[in-house]
Amino acid sequence: MELADGIYKMTQPLNLNPQDSGTEEAPIVYRARQGQEVRLVGGRVISSWKTVTDAGVLARIDEQARRNVLQADLRAQGVDNFGEMRAGDTWGSSSPGLELSFQDEPMTLARWPNQGFERNGLYASDDRASWPVLHAVLPKPTSLAP
Repeated sequence: MELADGIYKMTQPLNLNPQDSGTEEAPIVYRARQGQEVRLVGGRVISSWKTVTDAGVLARIDEQARRNVLQADLRAQGVDNFGEMRAGDTWGSSSPGLELSFQDEPMTLARWPNQGFERNGLYASDDRASWPVLHAVLPKPTSLAP
């Protein structure tokens, strides 16, 4: 089965099951037509980005970076399923839930520090019912500037 050139916007997951594979003698192959590019896109375009104006949020951001921090009201744009952030079984296999891409590149979830780890002030809770939760007492980042 060949798909014509284009971007196909999906509102539901593409579910293929065994009968969609054909048989060993006559397999079904899904591909773009030769020389064409096909993209199956399940994401939404988010618009109406605005500069952050909340004084409480701005106070936590380096003054030089403030003009680079934008926000969008996802619910106002019909996005109400934010997924669920889940830890994976191995390092790097966690599921971030909602994902954001910009110019076809996945964006990293906001975090500090941007690379590596901050090891100061980490402690396990005394309340064993909340283990393995770690709490952090960390200094305010000195800069979130790009």
